[in-house]
Amino acid sequence: MNREELWRREARLFARHLIGTRAPTGFIDQYIGAQKSLRWARRHPMSDRLVRAFHRSPHWLPALDAGTALLDRDGLLRRKLLLATALLEARTDTTQHFLPRNEFIAIPLIRVLWHGALGVLWACVGLPLVWILSRRGRRR
Repeated sequence: MNREELWRREARLFARHLIGTRAPTGFIDQYIGAQKSLRWARRHPMSDRLVRAFHRSPHWLPALDAGTALLDRDGLLRRKLLLATALLEARTDTTQHFLPRNEFIAIPLIRVLWHGALGVLWACVGLPLVWILSRRGRRR
């Protein structure tokens, strides 16, 4: 799989993870264009291992997202997720996923508690996952 195919796959998976739907029309091309124009700084080998782990097992993305938010905040996977978030947030057709809604106060409170509980759960899975993956390459 070449780089553009990997980025296309990343964009689809990141969109599903971040907004819960298919990638909107044009987002994948935006993501690929941004990837081409960015020069990522030198990375720690752990970042490369985490990206490879994500590509091998994309179903672990929520756990890897939570784990890297705590253990590898400046890593490549985290940067790619933040890039996808910024692109989706700036689009008129997906910005509503990032804006507050005009609802009765209990609904956002329940939503925050639910997402907070999910975040803690994913962090409990993601922390050991990121730690194990970061240790894996050091023994070789």
